[in-house]
Amino acid sequence: MVLSGLEEKVAESVDRALLMRHVEEISKYVRLSGEPGEREAFEYIAHVLRGYGFVTELLMHDAYISLPGPAALEVLSPAKRAIECITHAFGQSTPPQGVVAELVYAGDGSEQSYAGLDVTNKFVLLDGMASPGAAGIATKMGALGQVHTGVPDGQMHEMIVSNVWGNPDDETKANLPRTFVLSIAFSEGEVLRQALAAGPVRIRAKASVSTRWTKIPLLVASIKPPERRGTEPAGAEPAGIERAGAEPSGAERDTFLLLSGHLDSWYRGAMDNGSANATMIEVARVIAENRAQLRRGLRLCFWSGHSHGRYAGSAYYVDNHWEDLERNCILHLNTDSTGAVGATNLLDANVMAETRGLAAHAVGAVTGGAFRGRRMSRNGDQSFWGAGIPSLFVSLSQQGPGPGGGGGLGWWWHTCHDTPDKIAPDFLVRDTKVYAVVAARVLTSALLPLDYSACAREWVDELEALASKAGARFDLNAIVARAKSFRERAERLQQAAGRAEVACSPHAAEAINKCLVRLGRVLIPVSYTRAGRFAHDPALDVHPLPDIADAARLGQVAEGSDEEKFLKVRLQRGSNRTLAALKDATALVDEALDIIEKGE
Repeated sequence: MVLSGLEEKVAESVDRALLMRHVEEISKYVRLSGEPGEREAFEYIAHVLRGYGFVTELLMHDAYISLPGPAALEVLSPAKRAIECITHAFGQSTPPQGVVAELVYAGDGSEQSYAGLDVTNKFVLLDGMASPGAAGIATKMGALGQVHTGVPDGQMHEMIVSNVWGNPDDETKANLPRTFVLSIAFSEGEVLRQALAAGPVRIRAKASVSTRWTKIPLLVASIKPPERRGTEPAGAEPAGIERAGAEPSGAERDTFLLLSGHLDSWYRGAMDNGSANATMIEVARVIAENRAQLRRGLRLCFWSGHSHGRYAGSAYYVDNHWEDLERNCILHLNTDSTGAVGATNLLDANVMAETRGLAAHAVGAVTGGAFRGRRMSRNGDQSFWGAGIPSLFVSLSQQGPGPGGGGGLGWWWHTCHDTPDKIAPDFLVRDTKVYAVVAARVLTSALLPLDYSACAREWVDELEALASKAGARFDLNAIVARAKSFRERAERLQQAAGRAEVACSPHAAEAINKCLVRLGRVLIPVSYTRAGRFAHDPALDVHPLPDIADAARLGQVAEGSDEEKFLKVRLQRGSNRTLAALKDATALVDEALDIIEKGE
């Protein structure tokens, strides 16, 4: 991969000492959502960014925040003893005296693991870390509470167990967990499993969790391209400028790259998310130093409410700035847990199909290594899919496959051990260079570096697989045919983009960029959401093309049964939505191709 002159310049400008200084400063504070330490960290970052020429605004907004307090677990029988434990955000508080109940082993906490078990008014012992999925299933099965055994790293990891994305509304509040939730060390879980194998176990559990509406901060920092026309003498040109096509129009100057990451943390959170905050600040600095070359603006958002409000900050921002984001946001570039000790794996960072090429360019150019990427998953402040905004990255570098829910982010993740010694300065510089290269490419390229032919190929592959599984039970042939037609048009558009990039044709670039932005608005909500453009899906795994993904399980239900009929009603509605999106996307590409071909 070859960097442009500006991409190479911003990468080489990344400053190791500044990065580590920001990590040390931010991780001085325990940054619980809405608490004083977090506010001090916000003010530090705002001060630094103003010094780089950014306009900053610290918003305060209501958020439904949950902070876990003390917890206790005591085995009453067969042998009385205390077990160290923690409780979790959005778990329920017990009465002060605690609750006494029988403990039942329920495996991994999936619905299948409850088969044959009566857990009504009992606690369930579950393998693995606390999670919203496990809490929701335990509630559904009538359990009083859960005891999670964690993973074999010896730590009790702080978690949030609500699946409600962002602030609950008057309807989604019903989906908040209604169980008591505890976690213990993995070794203690082994002891409890052995005890249960020998006979009944009775426990007393205590948990205190503070869940309430709280004012939390949200820092927005912005910089725009300079006004160039009429501000310089005829023939004057700032030194070092690389021109690519015509000057950006006024409308293009209003577009922006959104670079975001959460500032709230568990404990001091040097990696999660202090190092990523440092990455954001340093990318802001190196971009601001090259402001004269920008075609588009850079907007940074530092969220609160990520760890203690299930992405309350980013969900609030899209809810309250929807039209601006839908009209002007080119890409959401997310930062989380950069530069950790041992984080040698950059192969599998989260991408969308349309952003995979951009990621491969930056990772390959900075590291010399390959990039594969994995489909964007439902986490990490990815609140912008409904608005149709392409997304790139959550955590860029990882340890490799983790032992459990830690996602390969290190044994210290979500514990009090997440301190600055867990940051490898050279890896932090490496990761920050990748982010800087992505930012420079998006902000200065005459053509947006998005590839919807890759998205079209992903759709065709997924639809053909679904059609094969559904067979004659549900006809997906019309959708497959329309997706293939769109793929052919999208590949022609990508070829036209290649020609326009070489020729730097302003006419072609304008048509292509407009088309690329609108394609995201049409396709991403269908590819990634069921809730649609204005609501938020739960914080649970999402299948590609979720409106019709359940066609794959038709073979698991009896033909002609009520269950099949109910499912087919939903699949038909999902099919209509999918067909409409493909129709609109094809029309957008055809319009752009017509403009380009007439111009050529």
